[in-house]
Amino acid sequence: MTFTLGLLLATGVLAGLLISLVFPLRLLTFLAGGLSTLQIYTLPIGNVFFSASHLGGLGAWRVLGKQDVWSFGWYRAIAALVLIQALAMLWSPEPFLAFRQVIYWLPFLFVVPAVIEMSVRDRAFVEKIIRIALITSAIEAMLVIAFRVSPELEGMFLSSPISRLFISAKLLSEVGNGAYTVFDPGKAGGVFINANVASAFLGFSAMVAWGVARAFKSKLLLWIGVLDIAAVFFTGSKAGMALAVFFPALIFSRHVIRSGQVNIKFAAAACFLSAAIGLALYLGYEYFLESRYVANSEKTLSYRLAIWEFAWIVLQKNPFIGIGFGGWELDWPVFARSRGLNPFFPPHNSFIAIYAQSGLIAVTLGFIYCFSILRYLWRTLKVNDPEVKRLGEGLLCAVLWMLIQSQAENYGLIGEVHLTPLLATVLGYMVFRFRELNEK
Repeated sequence: MTFTLGLLLATGVLAGLLISLVFPLRLLTFLAGGLSTLQIYTLPIGNVFFSASHLGGLGAWRVLGKQDVWSFGWYRAIAALVLIQALAMLWSPEPFLAFRQVIYWLPFLFVVPAVIEMSVRDRAFVEKIIRIALITSAIEAMLVIAFRVSPELEGMFLSSPISRLFISAKLLSEVGNGAYTVFDPGKAGGVFINANVASAFLGFSAMVAWGVARAFKSKLLLWIGVLDIAAVFFTGSKAGMALAVFFPALIFSRHVIRSGQVNIKFAAAACFLSAAIGLALYLGYEYFLESRYVANSEKTLSYRLAIWEFAWIVLQKNPFIGIGFGGWELDWPVFARSRGLNPFFPPHNSFIAIYAQSGLIAVTLGFIYCFSILRYLWRTLKVNDPEVKRLGEGLLCAVLWMLIQSQAENYGLIGEVHLTPLLATVLGYMVFRFRELNEK
């Protein structure tokens, strides 16, 4: 195992060096951010399947010394968390899982400074990358809607050779083994094999699109944001649907409050919103009667309570280092079978997952990251520049959505292969604009 990990690490480092030397920063930045939705998968290295987006993110490592990113608490927290997860290979039952996690999180640390550097050189190019990333999120939204309306289309897509361009072959093999429930007619994931993660991605993209559309004065991006929000309801994710109601209502309420008056436009909008809520409640009631929503919700609650109980047991036994990567997969089945639960159920909570993998220090760093990034984005709302403020509003809502939903999912604090490069790209651009404003 040690030899295999060493070989994979050496191969990964060599691949990163070659990519960085062969491709210019302009292309690497585009690959990382512009292909965040579609990914475009290439040949695997060992048992890790790399996409063009992921390789672009890894290849951007060379700009680490060109931009000051270490002054940000959220950046230092993620860097330290990645280091601890790398060290967790020493006590993990499955060290390869730790290696894979580190490889998937490294692009965040590389893409943020790369986008800042690229923005200094060519701001318009980075803005194009963000536009492309958001426009391609509409493809994901349309696929989710189509697959939910016609579930057989999803099966045809997942079993077709073209799906291997957009989804890791390893994940597709796990779908065939029944590890994921994308074939549930009540869910749809598009290019995601997990519909819940798809809802988080669409929600994140919608909030970013709302901010960017207002900053760039783009009606197209505004409508893409609306489409992405609508598609969340087709994923079948309960958490996603709740947030898809909460954030638009929050945005609308804030807009009304800031206006200082309720004129005819706001009155008409309020009537429309009330009618929409009434219709949603009626349709929801019909769905409530004809589906297993209540049973599924009760089952979900029982699993969540069992997970917290198991996490407390782990905390008492291994307070500092957790049970390592792969420890959950070994210990949870024993506990679950004693309670008559599914032995293959994952943590479904970012902080529980981080603790199980890497211990209390890692969890503390996770909290520091959350506090620091929300505090940083809140500061962007207090500037006088309307563009920066609108970008900040959109990104703050997007990060909040991602963090809130991560407490019921398994994609981590900075997302997975789709969310991580998109977050890093928009955040890097936000840092550039905020710095540019402060230097004036």
